[in-house]
Amino acid sequence: MKLFYHHIEKIVAVSKGVADDILSITKLPPDRVLVVSNPVVTPRVYSMARGAIPHPWLGEPGIPVIIGAGRLTKQKDFTTLIRVFAAVRKKRDCRLVILGEGEQRGILVSLAASLGVMDNFYMPGFVTNPYSWLARCSLFVLSSKWEGSS
Repeated sequence: MKLFYHHIEKIVAVSKGVADDILSITKLPPDRVLVVSNPVVTPRVYSMARGAIPHPWLGEPGIPVIIGAGRLTKQKDFTTLIRVFAAVRKKRDCRLVILGEGEQRGILVSLAASLGVMDNFYMPGFVTNPYSWLARCSLFVLSSKWEGSS
């Protein structure tokens, strides 16, 4: 950072803490580091969360719904999520929904089928309002092997 960041016009940090660390390490002037927090929770997000129930499972009390969301890629590690879900299903009734689209769709469906959990597994693809799903699930799982800003 000390060697290369002096040649960069602006640096974007994901939080004030990250910006402070960059400034401390590089000794750059504060106007060279911009903070863009992620995510931003706005009144619109709360309104979207109160949207219509997007799937019947989310309106059924008593059976927990677990949700994962993101691109269907190796980075998101939904294969581990499905394997763990299959193990949990042996001890407790629950359902798994994975929101998103990507190159691993076929692999994930095949894995769920091979583990015998297809009746309790749903992948609707990309959804325009994930907040209505998340507001009603029992558990959100971030299964990623790595994230830039989770």
